[in-house]
Amino acid sequence: MASSQTSILTRPQLWVVPGAVAYLGTVHWEHHRIPLKQLSNLRYLSIGILYISSTMELFVQGMDLWEPVVLTVLSIAGMLTGIGLQLRAFLYNGLTFLAVVLITIVWKVG
Repeated sequence: MASSQTSILTRPQLWVVPGAVAYLGTVHWEHHRIPLKQLSNLRYLSIGILYISSTMELFVQGMDLWEPVVLTVLSIAGMLTGIGLQLRAFLYNGLTFLAVVLITIVWKVG
């Protein structure tokens, strides 16, 4: 049984990110077998799960200094990856969650 410090409700990233990364890797590995439209949807889903788990941790744990910084860096890295690999799913999800982080910072500070 997990302790209260590492339960899925207190640290969703710890539990969700490995599965989402494995899923994204599997989608990439099998990209030649998956139709293009479905491939795009699967990428949006897996990347969205990554960002949602990070955002959930921001709201569950409260906002310290490092949570928004880590999510901002993750969002920008996703956007740059999307630009470099020419994958819209990475770019759009990164931009969306960067906006969520910035709005959350302004809302919590104000």
